Amino acid sequence: MRRPLNDKIFMRWAADTAEASTCAKIKVGCIIVKDNRVVSLGYNGVPSGIEHCCDHFVGDHSPKSLGEEAFKQQHSLFSERYERHAESNAIMDALKRGQGLTGATLYCTYSPCFSCNKTILQAGITRVVYEKVYNEESVKVLQDYIIVEQLSLETVEDLIENFFNKNLRDDLELYLTGLGIENAGSKLSSFVRTQKNRFLRNFTQLE
Repeated sequence: MRRPLNDKIFMRWAADTAEASTCAKIKVGCIIVKDNRVVSLGYNGVPSGIEHCCDHFVGDHSPKSLGEEAFKQQHSLFSERYERHAESNAIMDALKRGQGLTGATLYCTYSPCFSCNKTILQAGITRVVYEKVYNEESVKVLQDYIIVEQLSLETVEDLIENFFNKNLRDDLELYLTGLGIENAGSKLSSFVRTQKNRFLRNFTQLE
């Protein structure tokens, strides 16, 4: 008997699909599953014939050239005018092929926005599983009508690495800077890397 696929497998599939996105800001992937079978997939991007986001924001318009705030504003305008979200693309692809989605589950690397919420509900999808939060308010609204769940793909090793790279490093750098130590950030790199690797080795042995 074939073993049913689980949520993490489908979420990884959605994460792999996100790699096809041409968005210069956030790559989002989505798959739709019905009766334990993938019936459609999508990623965020522009309709056929329109310049891709990653081709538009280059040179003088690149994120580095524009700066974070200017890029954020210009990308928001570009996205509003031209880009379609992964969820909408996946739903549209299925419906164009005559594939019904009533009772289906949608897996997406980011939670749906308000606009995609409406498309999801109209399509008859009854469950949404997402990895990262895009908009907390839109999640709350969708939860009033269908099942919405968050599922992280991070492993314990990922969580430990993130802790050492961000939390521990930030706290130590702030402390050392307060003591008047110059170049505290660069001096911490080797120390944090060593401690992280030591902790991971010890954790693996405990398992």
